[in-house]
Amino acid sequence: MKTLSKKFEPSSPSKSTHVQRQYTPQEVCGALGIEENTLERWIRLGLVRPQNGRYDFHDLIAMQTIQRLMQSGVAVETVAASVRKLARVLPDVERPLSKYVFIAESKERILVDIGHAKLTPDGQFVFDLDRAAGCVATIRLSEQISRTSDEWFHCGQAAEDEEQFVQALHAYRQAVRLCPQFAEAHFHIANVLCGMGRIQAAEERYRAAVEHDPDMAEAWYNLAHVQEQQGDLAAAVQSLEEAVSVAPEYADAHFNLALLLERSGRKIEAVAHWKLYLRLDSASDWAKLARSYLAG
Repeated sequence: MKTLSKKFEPSSPSKSTHVQRQYTPQEVCGALGIEENTLERWIRLGLVRPQNGRYDFHDLIAMQTIQRLMQSGVAVETVAASVRKLARVLPDVERPLSKYVFIAESKERILVDIGHAKLTPDGQFVFDLDRAAGCVATIRLSEQISRTSDEWFHCGQAAEDEEQFVQALHAYRQAVRLCPQFAEAHFHIANVLCGMGRIQAAEERYRAAVEHDPDMAEAWYNLAHVQEQQGDLAAAVQSLEEAVSVAPEYADAHFNLALLLERSGRKIEAVAHWKLYLRLDSASDWAKLARSYLAG
């Protein structure tokens, strides 16, 4: 019995676009406007841990968080003590200063927004019992240490890589809130939603991604998947046609397009895409299946 659809694996933009640059101490100090002795103090306090004397993007986010907390009146020693306490509460989380939002509730008290809740560094959940009196002040303080859309996006990637999907969704949504046309952030929101089984919501986000970047072939491909799941084969075919139009070498898109054309009774059109797929992939098990369709 022939397989009706290829196993679907959500596509993501090429990882080569996310290779993280390494920064020297001089570059970090110049970018943040701090002295080298300040950076060395943060290292001694365990707030920053360079690798081979260099720093990556997550280190820069962490250092910006430290700066913003200090600008809110929090002593760097208080930041360090809070991070040490949080490490006992969330022992599996590396570099929390770059992953979560740290809110200066006062000069002595820091809250940690982990995406679905706020915690004190010692692990107590914080609830806004008096919203009328307390919510506005909290929002204003959190705005003072808000991240850029790119920073939120990279936080989302880090959380998604560690399968912390709630935190990833929160971070990507913050990126989109700050930059509504951020196509790749919409795309990643859709992937996370798709993984959670929220297919209709994922479809909306894939549509937003291709609206802002019509050349994002991976978004067209994934959009076709959720459309197929919902039984809209005609729309799925159109999306896959868009995918191969902007990325003619996209083998998986040709394969799934050929399958859907077969299922839609459009065998002559399917043949063209089976042949294109085999030109791109002639040795895999999927190639065997493509040949069986051509032979049939």
